[in-house]
Amino acid sequence: MRRADRPQFAAADGPTAAMTPGPPDPIAFLQEAVRCDTVNPPGNEAVLAHMLCRVLDQAGIKADLRLCSDGQANLVATLQGNRPGRRLVLSGHLDTVPLGESDWTHDPFSATIIDGRMYGRGTADMKGGLLALLFALLAFNTRNQGDFAGEVVFAASFAEETGSHGARQMVDDGHLPPFDAMIVAEPSSNQPINAHKGVLWVQVDATGRTAHSSAPSEGVNVIDLLDRFRGDLARLPLATDPTGHMTPATMAVTRIGAGKGNNVIPDKGFMVVDFRTLPGQDHGALLGRLNAMARNIADARQGGTLTITPLLDLPAVETAADAAILDAVRQGLAAVGRNGAPPGSANYFTDASVFQEIGQDIVILGPGRADQAHQTNEFIEIAEYLAAIDIYTAAIGAYVNTNDPDNRGTQPAEREKQ
Repeated sequence: MRRADRPQFAAADGPTAAMTPGPPDPIAFLQEAVRCDTVNPPGNEAVLAHMLCRVLDQAGIKADLRLCSDGQANLVATLQGNRPGRRLVLSGHLDTVPLGESDWTHDPFSATIIDGRMYGRGTADMKGGLLALLFALLAFNTRNQGDFAGEVVFAASFAEETGSHGARQMVDDGHLPPFDAMIVAEPSSNQPINAHKGVLWVQVDATGRTAHSSAPSEGVNVIDLLDRFRGDLARLPLATDPTGHMTPATMAVTRIGAGKGNNVIPDKGFMVVDFRTLPGQDHGALLGRLNAMARNIADARQGGTLTITPLLDLPAVETAADAAILDAVRQGLAAVGRNGAPPGSANYFTDASVFQEIGQDIVILGPGRADQAHQTNEFIEIAEYLAAIDIYTAAIGAYVNTNDPDNRGTQPAEREKQ
């Protein structure tokens, strides 16, 4: 079913989760969240952010909701412990990707449950993870009532899917404070990921000289310029990880366009290139290499130019395998009877690329399968969603309740000096 054909849904089946007394039912509330259309663009994340605020308010947890233009919003809510300690951030994003062109078997906004799976856009990426963090925060708050060390911060951001714009705003305006550790709830089949690639998107704009197609030598064809640039791209050496923990860096041309008529030499065109980079890889050096390639091609064909413009520039993320947050996650997995596998790596980027500017150790951990992200007929297994709530709850407790004397963390007053 395409988006234009779908019926409108106002709330989940049965009682409206945000209106019932006490904590809402996790499954019903996830259905309600999936039925809340936050496809980006345009996003409209403020609607879902308000739903989360109502739940937090019912639990007595103050939420700092900051509305942005065009219906977007960031949300930060904090649990303060009764003694000094680490600051742990629970991070998720509110938006989803578009539906794509393929037909869906189930309405993508119906949150239909069949054979233990909930279907819908955002179930895996990442409303399932976002709400699992929320319910873990509520459970931890109920059990501890402030009797823990440090702070636990819930952060829901807008526009992750188009370049982590909400995360950038959280950092730039000080909405999210510096932190000692962070859990990002991207889908990982509830297994920890301690590293993911960075991203560099560049647009290559070509200008040439138009001419009649019957006299091509009188023009400068931008398709030729772009073709030469793509050929040079294919010969670029791509970085590899000597430890073998991460797959090699990648490059892909994702968009290209030129030409207005069948009998006209095109004088304007463009190409978009997507680089996925490894920790420590210098994006500035890569941009320098691309600019040199562009100049060489332009010099060889007078009358033509190639201009390189970065569209998105986010570094890779890597956390040491022996970090305290990874130990806490292993304890969280053990609490539900699972043995945590050695931490893995991911080829995608997350808001962590931005958040690492103000923080330390970051782990990716979420319900849902990574291969469901951005897919037609996206789904999440209900059992994995519910398990994630328990894993997160135990991991939070392990991180902020430990008796380890090193659990002093970076104190708020000290963070402000950093």
